[in-house]
Amino acid sequence: MTKAYMEEILQTKTTQLAVFSVVFVLMVMVFVIPALSQEANAVIIGQAFAPPGTFFTQVTWNMASGKFTQLPTEILNGAAVLWRTDSTGLFGGLEQGTVFAKVARLNGQDVGPVSFSFSNPISGKNTCSGAPNQGPLKVTCHIPSSGSTVTATYEVSFRDQNDNNSYCDILTKFGGLDQPKIIREKLHC
Repeated sequence: MTKAYMEEILQTKTTQLAVFSVVFVLMVMVFVIPALSQEANAVIIGQAFAPPGTFFTQVTWNMASGKFTQLPTEILNGAAVLWRTDSTGLFGGLEQGTVFAKVARLNGQDVGPVSFSFSNPISGKNTCSGAPNQGPLKVTCHIPSSGSTVTATYEVSFRDQNDNNSYCDILTKFGGLDQPKIIREKLHC
């Protein structure tokens, strides 16, 4: 082998290695970096607010997927509950769970239980829901449909006494909680 031939082989191999390196770096930037920055940093900040003149007691939780980085905690003398979650996977993952509490009046009288459910999937929309939506209490929630760090806000309020709807009574007799959410919302149940 001549020296010129060896230099030509080395130059070809060096060029191939440089092209491969550039392609590899570009693939990492296109696929891995967005996954790490969006899903690995996915966080839900949950906050629930009790109706005026009441407070939360007996706060418990169930995390189906993901982990709490701040356990649900009563703040402001029980007027609110605050928590924070994160995914457990290296490249992100589903965060899904429920926080449970009881609502009591300032005199200690029990008003009823409430729950705050949330879901932050790897792909798709973030969702939240609250219960009950019948009886003396109702729970509304709001969460942005997308985003890596989102705040789920729950407001517990008393149902309006004029909000009695005889159709809601019929729904509960026929499994009202299993009825589609839109029917319950339309009837204000």
